[in-house]
Amino acid sequence: RGLHCVAGTAHFCPSRHPLYSPLSRFMLHVLRFPTSASLAFLSLQLISSDGDAVPWKFEDYDCRYVKSVYGIDWNGFRDAFGKPAIIQTLPVMEWIGPLWESMQHIDTFQDLWVTVSEECPLGMLSFFSVYLVQCMTNMEATFGKFESLDEARQQVYDNYERSCYEAFRREGRTLDLMTRYPLRATVGTKWPFLIVLGSYTLRQARFGRHYVFDDDLNCRHIKDPVVDWAALQNVFYRRYDDAPVEGYMMIKCLHAFMMLSTESAYFKTTEMTLARPLASMSDNPALLLFTEWPLMQMFGFMRRAARHGFALDYRVAELRELRRLPDAPIPFHSHLASLSQTASPLHRAVVAFLLGARDVYLPPSEEQARAYRERTVGRHVDVDVDADVAVAGRPASAPRVGGAEAAAAANGSWALPSTGLVYATMVYGKSFNRYIEAFVSRFERALFGRRNLALFTLDSTSAEECERVWPGGCVKGGTPGIMHKFLIPWIFNIYDIDLVWIDFDVYFWQDPTLDILEHQKSGDYEILISGSFATHCICNGIVYFRATENMRLWLLDVIHWMYDHPYEHDQKCFAAWLNHTERVSYEPLPRSGSLPTWDTLDSVVKFITAAVVEGNGWMADSWRNVVLFHFLHGESDMSELDVSGGWLKNSKAYKGHIDPAGFKKGSAAPKSTLMEVFFGPNSTLERRIWALEQSRQRDRVSLLDGMSCGFSSESLEKMQGGLQVNGGLVFPTFR
Repeated sequence: RGLHCVAGTAHFCPSRHPLYSPLSRFMLHVLRFPTSASLAFLSLQLISSDGDAVPWKFEDYDCRYVKSVYGIDWNGFRDAFGKPAIIQTLPVMEWIGPLWESMQHIDTFQDLWVTVSEECPLGMLSFFSVYLVQCMTNMEATFGKFESLDEARQQVYDNYERSCYEAFRREGRTLDLMTRYPLRATVGTKWPFLIVLGSYTLRQARFGRHYVFDDDLNCRHIKDPVVDWAALQNVFYRRYDDAPVEGYMMIKCLHAFMMLSTESAYFKTTEMTLARPLASMSDNPALLLFTEWPLMQMFGFMRRAARHGFALDYRVAELRELRRLPDAPIPFHSHLASLSQTASPLHRAVVAFLLGARDVYLPPSEEQARAYRERTVGRHVDVDVDADVAVAGRPASAPRVGGAEAAAAANGSWALPSTGLVYATMVYGKSFNRYIEAFVSRFERALFGRRNLALFTLDSTSAEECERVWPGGCVKGGTPGIMHKFLIPWIFNIYDIDLVWIDFDVYFWQDPTLDILEHQKSGDYEILISGSFATHCICNGIVYFRATENMRLWLLDVIHWMYDHPYEHDQKCFAAWLNHTERVSYEPLPRSGSLPTWDTLDSVVKFITAAVVEGNGWMADSWRNVVLFHFLHGESDMSELDVSGGWLKNSKAYKGHIDPAGFKKGSAAPKSTLMEVFFGPNSTLERRIWALEQSRQRDRVSLLDGMSCGFSSESLEKMQGGLQVNGGLVFPTFR
């Protein structure tokens, strides 16, 4: 009958349809009281009238693309809130000021608030939250201090506060809106209603005193409790001398937060345990706002675990359209002009790069490929160093580059498996912009003048610097965020271009092109990814993506998962979707295609990672054998709680790799970084070699044998697949 509804959303089938009432009632019941049986119903995807299943929904939680029929500027309203710290520190009327125009405009539709809420649920929840705070904190300005009022006016004061709350509860349908989406969306959205509702000012409202002193709600009535609820509660108020549903909710919030920051698969189960008690409070949200249990503050704090927002540089319609491609690649030389004005700026920027790029398309013939090999294999770009440098007590060794192995490789057959090959990375932020020139200069030198590097600049400053030093190779625009590590390869895949993703903290010692392509050909691999020196873990700082239809589906699956799980770590997600040593869910992942064929790059000699964390390093006869060095600078994650960058730089292992005053003096200045060592203005070849040598290992002892990677390891026997021994290390047979 042409139903266009999707289970689990607020947009149900048209009311004229005879199924509307029972279906909507059932779905609402499932959302409020999920069971193991009903969860299967929530995962169903109804088929639209044209018979096309939509496996990727990309819910617009932040209302970035809503075309309001009421003329509401949802983006302007959301951005006017500013940073959460503003709400937490400034007086109420000061931070509400920038919101006033939008608040007044939305208020004019009071009779239509229910339908306006369907247009932008979390935006309206933020509106009602601001309304409640403003209404309750305006009491003193209207009536004066409560203690100075006579009994009659005190009663008016109390009644007015209650009317504020009742309007918020009934008209706002607060928890109906809050529980409409999964908890991960609630804590990941840019709408700051959790911060507003958890504000100190609101908790001081007189209306809340009934809940503060309620013994039942605060678990003070329990004799011989299994958990010392009072002690737990007092911890949050620094009452260390003394610390039912609210207490249980507090425990689950703490548990959920820990999982958000560590093992995301466990959070998926905790998320559902929070759904039922939240739904049970829907008739009285004061239980969340005013008891001694700081639940709303905890929910607000959980927002800090989000690593990225619900922002894509592609509209959902584009993603759906571009997933259906003909067998032949899109002819992009005539494609740019045909792009409509609705196409994403990032898409147009990529096509413009491909139109103007040189060196993207490698020689397709065997003769041209052999000539390219002869020019590159056996040559090292740092020809000004005749021999290895003896450092850290290690003897110098003769270079072993080229020779019989290189000659044999040069005579072998080779051809690029797709139209072309691009290297790509992204940069944004003032702490990285100053290294752009050194990065691209090293790339061009290492690849003997080739310029097939697409540098994605995600802010105006980096774009200006890139255009100055790398004209024609810059791709402007895009929202800063880690999801670009999947979105960028997907874009080039559309145009049948293989892509090698390189993190910005990777140093090119040699041209990796032929090493990668020979490895790809040896097993017809779709993905090649850097690994760990001593473990079976992977690192997605260096990744080759082959342009295939299967890869296109896989990448879109991963993009969708990352989008819908804003707390997810990109490397953990990558490993889980490769079905390799980590998991992000205990349920089967919703795959649109088959698992890509993949392998790890040589992580011992050629594609290596700095030994600033356990399990990394390299072994070779000479530093000249190294191809790419991922020195792990950190600071690329956008989570407010991920302190790995700061922790790394303060670690003894990291400091042992740097010495800005000169490595022979043997003292490392704490403010220096490996970015400075490799790309800073005082970088020298001698310093770079010395830093590289600090990761050199004398032996290789395998770690995590039979165990998973990640924050908390578990036996691989509990995960899918068996084990096989590969070079003395344990690798799962998931591939």
